[in-house]
Amino acid sequence: MTKFEKTSRRSLAPFVAALLLTLAILFATAGCVDNPTEAEDFEPLPVLYSFIQNDAAVDTVTLEWTAAYNVYYDRSLLGIQDAEIIMYPTHNASGDPVDTTGRPELVIQFEAASGHEIYGKYVPVNDGYQQPQCLWTYRMEARKPDEGVNLWAETTVPDTFSYYTTHKSDPLSIPFNVDGDTLTREDDEIYINWTESETARGYILGIIAETPRDELVPLDPEWDPNDPDDELEDYERGRHNWTIARYDQRTMTIAWIFFQWSGWNQMYISAASESYYEYMFSLMRQGDPSLKQNPTFNVNGGIGVFGAYSTHEFRIMLERVETGP
Repeated sequence: MTKFEKTSRRSLAPFVAALLLTLAILFATAGCVDNPTEAEDFEPLPVLYSFIQNDAAVDTVTLEWTAAYNVYYDRSLLGIQDAEIIMYPTHNASGDPVDTTGRPELVIQFEAASGHEIYGKYVPVNDGYQQPQCLWTYRMEARKPDEGVNLWAETTVPDTFSYYTTHKSDPLSIPFNVDGDTLTREDDEIYINWTESETARGYILGIIAETPRDELVPLDPEWDPNDPDDELEDYERGRHNWTIARYDQRTMTIAWIFFQWSGWNQMYISAASESYYEYMFSLMRQGDPSLKQNPTFNVNGGIGVFGAYSTHEFRIMLERVETGP
């Protein structure tokens, strides 16, 4: 089973925006087993979600309430405003406690993102902070006492790792650089291989089509843009696909069936922290109704995910192969 999301080595924005949208919709509509959103006496829970990347600027933190069924889709009613949010390291790469006293560069404070206050979006307020470091453990806290909000969570940033691609499943076969190549579904499948990332709970591999949603062209050779029966519905225009790999897995086939759209596609492989991986694994298990799987969260005092990752990214141009007459 596969799904997909995009991540960038230099900027979290595209990937996080897509993932947070998934989280927002999920949290808003799912509630939890003991507090279903359809209940007449529904009591909203505070939700925090944030993902930090090794050696990269800290991106947006979202803080909001779970939604009762009658306000599922009005995100402006859910944001928790004027909260105090901070992030700081608790342990360094050697496992030693970190004393942040007199070291303001280690404590990141957040303020409401301009224009997005009602949606509960927060961004770092202080410049010059130390970006998240490999193998360091970080704690995030969010408080708004007058509304009963007191959340905290911790995550450890996975170590860096390397990857290479081959045309065979044997990792010892000759590697090649696929970044920037133009390929078709008739080419050999790609195998992506990677080294171990210390403390990673698992790995997430993803694809995102760069083409705008309203301009997407399927790779399916049977698709006919002039056939009304082949007209794409909005729900069919998903640009993301992702899957996961165990902590001890070191290779995976990237079958062409994973790619849906022609044009430039971005691929990534991320070493994920325990909280990030377990959350994504729980989403995958939700695809099987018999498992009755709820999302796995690590935020205390409410629900949500505070996760971390290290990542690599490359791009592939996919050309559609036309069928013969």
